[in-house]
Amino acid sequence: MRILITAYDLEQVEHRGIAVYSKGLIHCLAEAGAEIWLLTQFAVPKDFSPQRGADGHCQGGGIDHLVDRFDPAPSPAAAPVDLRPVFFQLAKKILEIVRGVLVSLPYLLGARLYRRIDMRYLSLEDLRDKSRLDRDRLLFLRCVSGIVSAPNLYRASQVAALIPGVKPFRIDCEGFDFLVTACPLFIRPASVRTKLVQTVHDLIPLQYFGSGNRYLFLRTLLAASSAQRIFVSCATSRLFYEYFGSRRLVNGRLERVPDCVLFQKPSLAMLEAEVSQGQLMRLAAEEGLEPFRYILFNSFIEPRKNVEFLIHAFARSALAAEGFRLCIVGKKQQLSYSRRIEELSHLTPGVSLVGYVDELKKAALFLFAGILASPSHLEGFGIPVLDAACLGLPVMASTCEAYQELFDYRDFSRYLTLISIDRPVDWVEALGTIRHRAELDSSMAELVVHQRLSRYRRMKGIIEGEMMRSLRNVIATS
Repeated sequence: MRILITAYDLEQVEHRGIAVYSKGLIHCLAEAGAEIWLLTQFAVPKDFSPQRGADGHCQGGGIDHLVDRFDPAPSPAAAPVDLRPVFFQLAKKILEIVRGVLVSLPYLLGARLYRRIDMRYLSLEDLRDKSRLDRDRLLFLRCVSGIVSAPNLYRASQVAALIPGVKPFRIDCEGFDFLVTACPLFIRPASVRTKLVQTVHDLIPLQYFGSGNRYLFLRTLLAASSAQRIFVSCATSRLFYEYFGSRRLVNGRLERVPDCVLFQKPSLAMLEAEVSQGQLMRLAAEEGLEPFRYILFNSFIEPRKNVEFLIHAFARSALAAEGFRLCIVGKKQQLSYSRRIEELSHLTPGVSLVGYVDELKKAALFLFAGILASPSHLEGFGIPVLDAACLGLPVMASTCEAYQELFDYRDFSRYLTLISIDRPVDWVEALGTIRHRAELDSSMAELVVHQRLSRYRRMKGIIEGEMMRSLRNVIATS
């Protein structure tokens, strides 16, 4: 079985959220015996003149170039918020939009069909230095057979999605049994011989103002009316069917859609690498953090994540006076909100605004945290909460539906405390429990770390097995 899977989220600078899910999906599909190819909009250089083998694959250095694009340098670690005037921010945004439209014009004015001859097929077998795939950002490519280059595909299709009446881009997927979109995109297979599977992570742009272009999201979501859909949570599945109904158009007829929820794998892959506990502890200490004496927040810095609420709760807890810290990890998303969080962090003792960190440091921060806190207004799933529960790290989280679903999963209720964000006093009290946990954990630090690592590996195996069984059902019913 050959599967072509989109790599749009894996082309981004930060591999969190959808990218983490995509990596898990690729791994499980490969484990199930499928041959996986990535569909990317990264282009092979114009001066690259490949030689085609008997199987039609390009031979030579083109694959090295594409792999480089998936692992850009330098790292975005600690990237500051852009504090230039709003005028320059707006001008930059307009230039990006104009550039996107100009690049997309040749595709928009044509048949909006990416033919096989217009794409490059490059096998990872031709990669000159396969040891490069040991880097944390590229490990997922170990499960991939090759990369299909369709230049500007996602950029052009997004522009097309904004134009009323324009139909989705069609992809010539000849030779592939499935096209799997790892997130909703304005594309579909050119032939019905290739079945389409669409992954839906959440409906947040339709639910929460300011979380994306609603029209664009709706158009991409509905670009595949006949697709089999994968949902990352029962909450997302329920909401989708409330919005759009539980039937899909198949060969001109409405048929009931089989519900498929594919539970997310935990994302702390670097805890399975050959890294000493001492090295992990030093990574946490780089941020001035003592083991088990800090509260960890790990997510994008945006209004929906309610970071401001958490900082205020931490300030009211008076934990900073006792040497405890609030460590905020995540990429800054919105200029005005990020500015406010930066200012509030500087004014609040004990708060460390770390920003983006690589996968190894993220794993270290989770391993030695005292509590994970996540007061989100709304979530489609909640990977940081999943990661913490798989470790056995105590979690203070809001009562949004996705977190309630995680609370009910296996024994996660032992580690999750769900508190309404309408009760800030209860949040202050719950955060204060880190005092007692820190006393216990510091006296038996080595045992706590061992238990967390052991539990994480066990839970990862259980969830991975469930994911593979669900995937087989998807493939069988598509």
